[in-house]
Amino acid sequence: MRADPQIASRFEKLELPVWTESQELRRFIAGYLALLPIKRSSAAIDKRFVEYLLELSEGVTGSIIDVLRRAALQGIADKTQKAGLVQLQVVGAKMPSVVGQRA
Repeated sequence: MRADPQIASRFEKLELPVWTESQELRRFIAGYLALLPIKRSSAAIDKRFVEYLLELSEGVTGSIIDVLRRAALQGIADKTQKAGLVQLQVVGAKMPSVVGQRA
């Protein structure tokens, strides 16, 4: 819709708030991971996992999904079939640093 100014002007632009560490975020992460072709482990979604995910994604929903997808692909590549903290750290090491860039 943003590509067409006439259509875009017909809708109010809303910005979603960034995520913070919470049970709601943990449920969102667990729900998204359940959609991916990897082993499911809610125990893997601990505080360190969530904090690091938020650091990598800046709490933006689209970025969270992208990082989780990349972690799942890493889990498939390393044959663990998981998207845990280890896979997240591998993904984070490959990403450009985003810490402190948010205004």
